[in-house]
Amino acid sequence: MFGHFRVLEQIGAGGMGEVFRAYDERLERDVALKLVSSRRLGDESAHKRFRREALALSKLNHPNLATIYDFDSEAGVDFLVMELIPGTSLSEMLGAGPLPENEIVSLGLQMADGLIAAHAQGVIHRDLKPGNIRVTPDNRVKILDFGLAKFFELVTPTAATDCLTETAVLCGTFPYASPEQVMSEPVDARTDVYGMGTVLYEMATGRRAFPAMPSWQLTDEILHRVPDLPRVLNGRLSTELESAILKCLEKRPDRRYQSAQELADALKQLGSADRSSISGTSPARQRRTRKKRIRSLAVLPLVNVGGSDDDYFADGMTEALIANLAQIGALRVISRTSVMRYKGTNKSIAQIARELDVDGVVEGSTLRDGSQVRITAELIHAPSDTHLWAKSYERDFNNVLKLQRRVAQAIADEIQIRLTPKERERLAGGQAIKPEAYEAYLKGRYYWNKRTGPDIHRAVQYFEQAVAIDRNYAAAYAGLADAYHVLWVYTGVAPTDLYLKAKSSALKALEIDSSLAEARTSLAAIKADDDWDFDGAESEFRRAIVLNPNYPTAHQWFAQILAYVGRFEEAIAEHALDLEAEVVQHLGQRAKREQP
Repeated sequence: MFGHFRVLEQIGAGGMGEVFRAYDERLERDVALKLVSSRRLGDESAHKRFRREALALSKLNHPNLATIYDFDSEAGVDFLVMELIPGTSLSEMLGAGPLPENEIVSLGLQMADGLIAAHAQGVIHRDLKPGNIRVTPDNRVKILDFGLAKFFELVTPTAATDCLTETAVLCGTFPYASPEQVMSEPVDARTDVYGMGTVLYEMATGRRAFPAMPSWQLTDEILHRVPDLPRVLNGRLSTELESAILKCLEKRPDRRYQSAQELADALKQLGSADRSSISGTSPARQRRTRKKRIRSLAVLPLVNVGGSDDDYFADGMTEALIANLAQIGALRVISRTSVMRYKGTNKSIAQIARELDVDGVVEGSTLRDGSQVRITAELIHAPSDTHLWAKSYERDFNNVLKLQRRVAQAIADEIQIRLTPKERERLAGGQAIKPEAYEAYLKGRYYWNKRTGPDIHRAVQYFEQAVAIDRNYAAAYAGLADAYHVLWVYTGVAPTDLYLKAKSSALKALEIDSSLAEARTSLAAIKADDDWDFDGAESEFRRAIVLNPNYPTAHQWFAQILAYVGRFEEAIAEHALDLEAEVVQHLGQRAKREQP
């Protein structure tokens, strides 16, 4: 007996508490008694958690939330008295696999309604998972276990840290934690939206968005990896439900639904649609439903999730992905120069897409772990904020070039760009390069792009290191030519000797690979700036652009030369493929002033 409650049987247990069916002898009804686990007796944090759950539930009164009757202690043991809810937990239901879409929408709407009521009282659940959701025999949802609930006005970084500790270590629900919980940052109602996303994902696919694994690896997965697309795991799902789930699971709270009400509205639209017109159609119809036209694309700077020393690698992978996609003539790809200003930005995808005038955005991350490399990429249709594709690729560093081309090929396939035979050959082939040489090349380009005297000197050193390792590495010779070519601008060193080294390196690159657009561009710049051979420079620039229509440096430098010789309209047209208009106009005006 606990007071006037006669314990009948145990019906559940967890890390913090044990649940019993009991009989209330005063009011003559069955209830649920939740007691502090015998392992946690005398634990002050357990006492605080029980009291927090009682306070949270005492403020709530909604059909989709568990109702509390009392909070008391007996012989030093805290316990909650709650309504006894018949039925099964959602986790038990999912043991048989994913649910039909109409059931996902129905149950999801009820969960959202319960959260709307909780949030209206300033209560955040913070621990949503299938095990904390019960479904009654008449299919009514009840959200349980507000033991980690938080009131809005009490959110602090310290409190968030406490939440993470309890969730990850004591309750075993780390796989359902939001990125802000993992990072011990303040939480708000959007944390529960993320939690809803993890539950909906599991209902739709029968598996967790982020399966259990060692905590250090799981942390990285939650913070940086995009989960497998639900439709890849369950082809019967509609694209609308998939988009709703992925929007809940956005890493940044400002990109999720901003409230449970917004999520409920999206689910209501799904519920009112004729699902058979989507999920029950032929594969061809499904492909038409999924298709979002993308003919212009921006690859945002990939996030380095390894150590700070690997920034060069993330930037290099970004540039390589841009370069591979830029070889597709039917696709307009924004240059590295334009996208790198968004590195670390807080701007939304929609805002970035408007500023760059593109209808598709690629974002993702890189991880270098010893000899292993992982690239995670996500393709978003900007006008509709729809996730079209997401995948993680992992290879040994020796195969990193194949990895880059594989990602570019997958993106091209997803947006249904028709590749010419030559374009497909370029993406499939490529020169075999020694891994150590390629790493030195990436570092060279990283420092070359910084455009300071000391950094250009470091770039020269890395390019020289790359060609010393691999004497047949054409791109490294082209990088060396570029570094020598601009070194005098940033250091004031007399250009005569540098000119000879730059031209020699460019010619060597073309000797190895005459189809390399980067080398053609390097030689063109040298012909214009050092030989004053503008006709020869124009010929090389045009050959480079034919080889790679979207190579940004070719357009940039060609525009500068055209402006310098007074061909301003052509310079501005050339700029449209890379630089901002006012930049080229300024260059043209300066060149015009300098002419005799």
